Amino acid sequence: MKKILSFLLILVMTFSLTVIAGCGENSNTEEPDETATATATATPKTDAELIIGKWEYDYDCGKIMAETMAASEDIGSYVPENMSLIIKLNYTFNNDGTFETGIEEDAKTKVKDFLIDLYTQIFDEYFADMATQYSMTLEDLLALMTADLEEDIQIETVEDYVKFMFEDADYEEMFPDEMNNSKGKYSIADGKLYTSDSLDEEIDETEYTTYTITEDTLVLTGDSEAENTEDYPLTLKKAA
Repeated sequence: MKKILSFLLILVMTFSLTVIAGCGENSNTEEPDETATATATATPKTDAELIIGKWEYDYDCGKIMAETMAASEDIGSYVPENMSLIIKLNYTFNNDGTFETGIEEDAKTKVKDFLIDLYTQIFDEYFADMATQYSMTLEDLLALMTADLEEDIQIETVEDYVKFMFEDADYEEMFPDEMNNSKGKYSIADGKLYTSDSLDEEIDETEYTTYTITEDTLVLTGDSEAENTEDYPLTLKKAA
């Protein structure tokens, strides 16, 4: 689980408790009212109780994809700025000391639509510049690039070309296996979250993720190996 959590980013959070108190007095006599409400204090939950349930994190995979493409020597200068695609990741901690991970159901469709839009924007300009460089029209350039395709495949626009390019892509491969339906064991205490990489493995108590937690916010603040410090802190919210 440390590998999963350290893959993401995190924010710091403050633990707070609600103290409920009540009192009353008789305004007609100097004697205290025997029916006055007794002072009560809520019993704070332990971290082990607070963490039970489903937690979600908004992962901007679109930003990461765009930044990676922007580093390309060929098309980097054509990548639009401020591209974003939020995919919701989730982590569920169960009462029996196990956890599981997942991604939102329509993540594949979201990624597919995002990539088609992104590459269409990039190639609209990239192909136009290439056509100008070779004194060709954009239509002639597309025809040349797709000349070896089967006759029933019609490529008339840049968007057609991009859709064909991504037709058989496996978008789920963009997400690490540990993000999607991964399961393991966990224990939590004293600001440290210990996890195993699978249900078959035991928890290594020398490896952990530090955290803070409230009723609705789990903030991962670092890990025992002090690696990937730029990934922390990372904030997860309790699912409704």
